[in-house]
Amino acid sequence: MDYFQRWCDEQDIENLNVLSGRRMHQYRLWRREVGNLSNVSLKTQMDTIRVFIRFCERIDAVRNNLCESVVSPSLSPNEDHKKTILTNEEATKILNRLERFQYASFQHTLLLLLWRTGIRLGAARGLAYRTTMTTSPNQTAPQAGARHTTQECF
Repeated sequence: MDYFQRWCDEQDIENLNVLSGRRMHQYRLWRREVGNLSNVSLKTQMDTIRVFIRFCERIDAVRNNLCESVVSPSLSPNEDHKKTILTNEEATKILNRLERFQYASFQHTLLLLLWRTGIRLGAARGLAYRTTMTTSPNQTAPQAGARHTTQECF
């Protein structure tokens, strides 16, 4: 959304009512040019803008059906994911180095967690750290837990 706000500022758009399909197309072209984005990144960002415009429609901040003018690039089946894969050999080498020189550092802990559990990076970011009581009321044990939280989408 920061780029959209920046573009609006550069275009002297102070009121979203002036947005049109043509302006949304101009934004898409500008965004690709400014960020030198891949199709995956551009699609994600344009989808986010579409959701925002849909919300704006509901509160009468833009003309009706403007969200239909927000076009995202189509992705080929191979474009939908990253191609970088960490091999077992590379992971073992990195983990051994981290264990030796940066034991229990954030990097060591994160990579160990990701490698051993197979969770995605986004899930790891969502982990909540909490302290819970053990069987003895005077002792606490740190625990990490993941909980899916849904956010209301517009």
